[in-house]
Order: sequence, then structure tokens, then C-alpha cells
Amino acid sequence: MQPNGQGRPDTAQAGQPVTLTVTIRDADTGDLVDDLVRTHQVWMHMILTRSDLGTFAHIHPEPSGVPGTYTVKAILPTTGTYTLHTEFRRQGQMVDVLDTHQVTVPGPTPTPATVPDTDVRSWNGHSVGIALDGQPHVGEASDFTLRFTDAAGRPIDDLQPYLGAAGHVVVMRADGSTFAHRHAETFDDQDRPVFALPGTTFGPDLDLHVTFDRPGAYRLWAQFRLGDGTVITAPFVVHVSDHDEPAPQVVTADAG
Repeated sequence: MQPNGQGRPDTAQAGQPVTLTVTIRDADTGDLVDDLVRTHQVWMHMILTRSDLGTFAHIHPEPSGVPGTYTVKAILPTTGTYTLHTEFRRQGQMVDVLDTHQVTVPGPTPTPATVPDTDVRSWNGHSVGIALDGQPHVGEASDFTLRFTDAAGRPIDDLQPYLGAAGHVVVMRADGSTFAHRHAETFDDQDRPVFALPGTTFGPDLDLHVTFDRPGAYRLWAQFRLGDGTVITAPFVVHVSDHDEPAPQVVTADAG
């Protein structure tokens, strides 16, 4: 199988809608693959980030009517090179296929986004505050807790399922060299996982498990659905050392 994600670099303009097409073929035969199944409620997850990780989008290509071909409208907000990480699953398989392609929007290179020297472990927006607690480690699962409060500091416990999970979290090394798509989760009072079924609510704390394969700064984008249906994206930055040390100074990010 050979997935081919194709943008439209000849027509892509910064800030304007563009159609992205993903064509999936069998690597051996070249035949179009038409046996995809939904994963977390959608046919595909596509994560778009500019090369400096200064932008983020999570969109979902849909069947085009042609077997093995999926399309989605996207807006690439500035000039520059964008990486498209596309995940999908074939029928009968237990894990997703991850494909990576790049699309370039021509024009002057924008000023690169800088990575903060300190962790960004909290976010405020839409009258919601989210704190990311936990110690990162290299080469093993790092356990984090996401804590939700309202503008008055009261716990929030009415988060709705988002795409078949309590939350979706994309983790990338700041240089763009790694990619992981994780899911926030929680457990009931008998230590059983709580599934994201219709009518289920979550909060005020959610668990997140991330494995960092090497030291460095990592960007995390955490997405959740609020009680009123609003989907929010909370960005964080975590600096990972090759040895355990006290947590670095933390700064707060606000929704802009």
C-alpha cells in the first residue's frame, strides 16, 4: 500500500481555501485501496503544521466518490512549508497507517515561531483554564494529568466526547522530527476506563500518557469539546531532559 497525500501547491495561497486530496494505492499492485474503516468516528485524521510548528490544524478528509480517494478543504494561513500527517485504518487492522507529506505555499518566508525556553503548562480561553501536570521522562511512558477549571476556579466536569475520546492530543518535537497522536482518558471509581459514548461527560481531571524518545522541547496541542459543544485547542510546551530534574519555570498561554 502506498498512500499519496497531494496538496495543490500550484493553486495554494496563504489564507485561502485549498482542496487537499489523499489517494491510497496498494504498494504492490498499484490498485486503489477501498477498504478503509472509520477510526475515532472519521475516515482520516489529518494534522497540518507549518515547518516551525507555528500553526496547527486537525481536519478530516472524506470519501470523494472515487475509490481510494479522499478530499478535504483546508486553509494554510501563511506562506511556508507545511507537513501533513495523515492517519487512517484498513479493515481488519488493529493499528493506523501514518503517512507524511509536505505542501509549500509560495511567497516570502514568515518569521519563524520561537519555542519558549520554559514550559507552557497552562492555558486559558473560553472561560476555561487547563493545567498540565506531570514529570516527563525519556524512553518510557510519561504520565500527565490535565485539570479543568472555570473562570472562578471551580472544577469542570461536563466535557463532552470529542471524536470518540475524552480528548485528542498531538505531540511533536519542536524541530518537527517526531509525531504522536494520543488520547486523553479517565477511569471510574473501580479503575475501569470510561468510554466516550454519547451522553458521557468528563472532568475535571483527565489522564494523558506520552512517550518521548529523546530529550528536547516538545509542543502539545490538546483538543476537547466543552459542555456547550465548543471544541477548543490548548497548546502546551514541555521540555524533556535526559535525566529527571525539578520541573522548569512555567508560563501561561492564553487563547488569542
